[in-house]
Amino acid sequence: AVVKAMQTHLQHAGVQEQGCGALWNLAGNDAIEVKIGEAGGVDAVVKAMQTHLQHAGVQEHGCGALMNLAAKDALRASIKDLGGCTAARSASEAHGLSLARELAEMLA
Repeated sequence: AVVKAMQTHLQHAGVQEQGCGALWNLAGNDAIEVKIGEAGGVDAVVKAMQTHLQHAGVQEHGCGALMNLAAKDALRASIKDLGGCTAARSASEAHGLSLARELAEMLA
């Protein structure tokens, strides 16, 4: 439901911030991480970050979600393929987020 809401309301920064935050919290469980990946959650988070670059909350929550998801090798590859490293670098440059720098280094 979270990923679907993010996909449906891509232009709404508040939905994206809260959606990324929810995925950040949920992505500490292996079974849930797999479901997030299958539902298109990685793509939804990366698109949210790309669409709302100037929104610090979306960037912070998006980086947190991707950081947790990147703990799984298969999802780390998906994050890289979908532009997560570039999104993390952009978040770091735009907002100076240490979490974004850590994510970019993890994905490099």
